[in-house]
Amino acid sequence: FLAKSGPNRVQTWVDGVCRYNTEEGLRALLMQTHGHFMDESDGEDSLDPWSPAAMATRIRESQSIEQCKIVVGSDDKMSSPEQAHRLASLLGLSTGPNSLEHEEHEILCSFKIIEGCGHAVPMEEMRLWREDLLSFLN
Repeated sequence: FLAKSGPNRVQTWVDGVCRYNTEEGLRALLMQTHGHFMDESDGEDSLDPWSPAAMATRIRESQSIEQCKIVVGSDDKMSSPEQAHRLASLLGLSTGPNSLEHEEHEILCSFKIIEGCGHAVPMEEMRLWREDLLSFLN
């Protein structure tokens, strides 16, 4: 995807990210993405409170949302399909023929892998992503 976009477009994105984010925020994002993300060997108690796994657990326990959808690219290097699936499981992944039947206050979370995409699914497969999003929202 980046190779197709060309170096000028990539430089524009990098400049924008740097301009609109603090150094501290960028470091935190890198640590969450490449540091202590969602290692299977770690218990939830050992996670950084702002890691995706810890936040997903708090969202599920807060009962603040009823449904969600996790979409990941099959070639995503920042958040692998396995990590995204674990995140969906922490949120209450629903599978099987009875997926609409869930306990009271349980989040109904669906999960989808978009083949051939990296981390930027909405930009790499915008039409497919949009159709999937509209289907979920309806």
